[in-house]
Amino acid sequence: MNIKTSFGFILPNTAGLQFLLIILLLIIKTFYDYRYIYLMLPFLIFLYLTGARTSKGLVLIAMIVFLALKISGIYTFIERHLVGIIMILFISTVVFSIVTVVMFNDGVMQALINKLNTAMSGRLKLGATIMDNYGLTMFGQHIPYSLVDNTKVTWVKTSYLWLDNAYLKIIFNFGCIWLIVYLLAFRQLAKKVRYSGRIIFIIPMVVIILLGISESAVLYYWFNSICIAFVADFSKSDQSIRSKEDY
Repeated sequence: MNIKTSFGFILPNTAGLQFLLIILLLIIKTFYDYRYIYLMLPFLIFLYLTGARTSKGLVLIAMIVFLALKISGIYTFIERHLVGIIMILFISTVVFSIVTVVMFNDGVMQALINKLNTAMSGRLKLGATIMDNYGLTMFGQHIPYSLVDNTKVTWVKTSYLWLDNAYLKIIFNFGCIWLIVYLLAFRQLAKKVRYSGRIIFIIPMVVIILLGISESAVLYYWFNSICIAFVADFSKSDQSIRSKEDY
């Protein structure tokens, strides 16, 4: 039996997101001081107990990028092309999000799409349902989402309507124009990280972008510290704060 632990949060996935965020912060600290790895170990155990597959997979990706940055050649390449890497990754996730729900509605490569939908716990089907009923708009629209009532033992599946994909949620609710704004904000953040020399911050950026495929939590301040970082300064303690012209 696969037992998931929520640690007091409403869902195990919510707990997984919180532990993911803590681990990301500790990965950044560990890059400069290896002693922080000991603080990371209990949170890795907690994350494993939640059974949150997406969060566990993203931690693995974060660890791989962390190790890659320790190789001077890879570090130099990422440092030079950081903005381009972030833009390509962001655009790729948006294209993937849109194309997969369109393919689901049109029945293209149905066997593969059904397997992908199952692996993503039905998220593609929900996105396709909203796409089919509301479509894309430039400035967004109201969508009457409906969540499961946890106080009831039984519920009607057709009453459940939710969207976990952050990019689709931006497009459907706020419009394509705000997706462009979000893209430009990430571009500005990547430029700030690039010029600050703190390339390690590519790790939370990559994780947040990938997480947006399956979790709309990246749009909320209580999780996405990167949104706050859009207006943050990344200067090292021995650096003066850069002027606007530097960006």
